[in-house]
Amino acid sequence: MLLLFLGCASQSNISEKDTPVPSDGENGEHIHAALFSASASRTVMETLAIGQTLSSIHSHTLFYSDNDEIYLQREPEAPAFVTQGKNVQAHSFQESILITVDGTLYIQSEDEWSISPLSQINGHTTESILSTQENLFLFGAGQLHSWTDGTTRQISITDHTILDVALHDTSVLIRTPKLYQYNTETKETSTLWDKPVSSLAVDGNQTIWFAHMDTLYRKDTNGLMTSFLLPSNITDVMANPKGVGLWVQTQDTHYFYRDQEFFDIGWFGQHWLDVDEHDRLIIRSEDQLQRISIDRPTVIQGLNKYDAITTRKELILLPSNPQTVRSLQVFIAGTELNVQDSWSFQLNPDDFETGEHDIHIVQHTDEDTHLTIHPFVNQELSPVFWEDEIKPLHEENCASCHGGATETILTSKEEWIQNIDIIIDVISIQSMPLGAPPLSEEQITTIRAWKQGGFQ
Repeated sequence: MLLLFLGCASQSNISEKDTPVPSDGENGEHIHAALFSASASRTVMETLAIGQTLSSIHSHTLFYSDNDEIYLQREPEAPAFVTQGKNVQAHSFQESILITVDGTLYIQSEDEWSISPLSQINGHTTESILSTQENLFLFGAGQLHSWTDGTTRQISITDHTILDVALHDTSVLIRTPKLYQYNTETKETSTLWDKPVSSLAVDGNQTIWFAHMDTLYRKDTNGLMTSFLLPSNITDVMANPKGVGLWVQTQDTHYFYRDQEFFDIGWFGQHWLDVDEHDRLIIRSEDQLQRISIDRPTVIQGLNKYDAITTRKELILLPSNPQTVRSLQVFIAGTELNVQDSWSFQLNPDDFETGEHDIHIVQHTDEDTHLTIHPFVNQELSPVFWEDEIKPLHEENCASCHGGATETILTSKEEWIQNIDIIIDVISIQSMPLGAPPLSEEQITTIRAWKQGGFQ
């Protein structure tokens, strides 16, 4: 099902001024009161599934519940049953996927799901999961616990029940409804905002957003505070920690904010569930789980934003509302890549310099054209040496066949250098070693690193 609708423009007459803000310190912060206005925007809504709750790991990896059963949906594959349950939240932590189902924490291992021992930390009441690189945070039933290297700690605010949490850099923001900040390094808690806060979010720019009645507050990474007076009271704000936008729900309409601009989306009144890393809002409308986007982004299956690549990858494009798409184009550094009819393309790190790059995906529909920019990193590899790494790898995997009886002879370092591009091609598509298990991604990366380092 596809619905298109237009938001309405609205504007309030607010003069810009600086207003002192109460704080715990002797010197109050200052807020810049910005002029609020909202532009109309066309919005696309698509139905994902029939169900009650939904949570996304990546833009193409979703968990949802339907008829007391939890399913894993890796778009565009068919959904797979996970376990029994009604409510699900999902999170990735240190290369593992964690889900909480009706308060119980599960972990995935080799496509099998089992109850995590960490589920005992807060008595099977986990509602949401946060993490830094080293710390895992479990929140539920008004309690917040951290887990680091096998050590658990309860984080509490004296005489306050925790209502909501959000991750900001190395800190956890805690709403009680006053706003506090817990430093994961010093283990100290400080007051961030000494007034009631109705909702809280942090976006991918590490900008803190929170609301009080009809005022939306923004605190950027420089500590600068800005307020926006909206036409009606704010009931919810939501963002993805890898996205750049913010969704705002008020009593009578919805807004989307990005790049210093608000868009009035109109009122659709459904229950908000999640926002994915492409800033698409996921909602529940009766028994339908739906996804709303502003600019119809195209997602890449197999490569998340800012992922580092070390070997050739076969990637699949997943456009929003695929039934309306006529064609897709992919460009990197001005070079167009070949997109197959199945909307797949190959990303070869040897074709680009090391460092950060943007994949430009152009989606053509009957109505217009849409651009999605997907950043990734072509990782610079560590030095590799012939005697230490390549020669042993050759002797184990190549020497028995390529010692003279085949078209491609590999008996020396010089012959490896001469045929290096062919070698990388055939091992990347797993046509070699013939009749043996393919080389691992780590082994392929080792060979690429040897080439990248100048064949030492």
